[in-house]
Amino acid sequence: MGTLAFEIIMTLAGLIILIMRKVQVGRMQRTGWQATAIGLSLLLPLPLVLLMGMVMSVLIATGAASLAIVEVGNSAELGLVLGGLAAAGVFFSLPVRNTGA
Repeated sequence: MGTLAFEIIMTLAGLIILIMRKVQVGRMQRTGWQATAIGLSLLLPLPLVLLMGMVMSVLIATGAASLAIVEVGNSAELGLVLGGLAAAGVFFSLPVRNTGA
């Protein structure tokens, strides 16, 4: 639950990147498929965490799992957020192919 503000910031940044199809950090700029991949990497953790929360709620409500599963959910949430950031960093660090146009 401590990563909610960070997830919201990542989601907004991902939406902006997907709309503009451009990312610039310092002098380095990425456009096209790299910008799309970066935007999706930043956007994806929030919906996945919401889906995971719904599944956990159903499991707890039906009695299939105890409240101890919440700790596992918190760890998974942190993993999703860090994984999204790592994926965005990997896509940003890929070399830009010059098409010679």
